[in-house]
Amino acid sequence: MKEFISTLLFLFVLTTVFAQETFNNARHSLPEIIKYESNFNSILGDTVDFRIQEYPSKESANSISTTSYIFDRVNDTFIPRLHVWYHFDDNAHELIGVRYSWGLYNPSFDANRNRPLLEKLASDEKSFRKKYSQIHEDRKKEFGVETRNEIIVDAEHAYIQEITWELDDKIIELSISFTREIQDFPGIGLAANQFNIEEFIRFK
Repeated sequence: MKEFISTLLFLFVLTTVFAQETFNNARHSLPEIIKYESNFNSILGDTVDFRIQEYPSKESANSISTTSYIFDRVNDTFIPRLHVWYHFDDNAHELIGVRYSWGLYNPSFDANRNRPLLEKLASDEKSFRKKYSQIHEDRKKEFGVETRNEIIVDAEHAYIQEITWELDDKIIELSISFTREIQDFPGIGLAANQFNIEEFIRFK
C-alpha cells in the first residue's frame, strides 16, 4: 500500500513539473498566467508599454506595441534573478511572446550607482556560461537541434551568443550577453555593460 501511494505521489509530482515546464509553450490568458506564476510565489512587479520586433524577420524595421506584465520569480537563486515578461499585443489583445530574463533591466536599473555589483558579475563568467549551457541542453532535449547557433562576439571585453529554434508555431531565441571588462563610456557611463541571459518565445 505504501509503495502504491508513493508511486501516485511520484506521478503527481512528475505531471506537475512537466506541466510547469511546458506551460509557456502555448498562448494563455492573463488570469491563467497569474495562476501559473503563483506556483513560483512570483510577484507581479511592473506592467510596462514595450515594443517588440514584428515577427518573423529580424531584418524587419516594424515593431508591435505590447503591454508587458513582468513577474519577479523571487525564489530563483541565480544572480541576476529571473523575471518573466508576458507580452500582450495591444491591438489583438492576445499573448504574442514570453521573455525569460536573467538580467539587470527588469525593467530598470541604474548601472552608474551599482559599479560594485557590475564588477562582481564580471568576475563570474563561469556561472553565466554554465547557466546558459544548461538552458541550451534542456531546450535541445525538448525541441531538438537548433536552427541557428552563432557566437556574435568573443573578445577581450565581451561575449555574445545567440541560438534559435524555428518551429511550426513559434520561434525560440536564446541569448547571452556578458561583459568581461567593465567599460565607462562618455555620456552613458556604465549603462552599456550587459550581464544577461534571455530566452524569448515568440508565437506565430
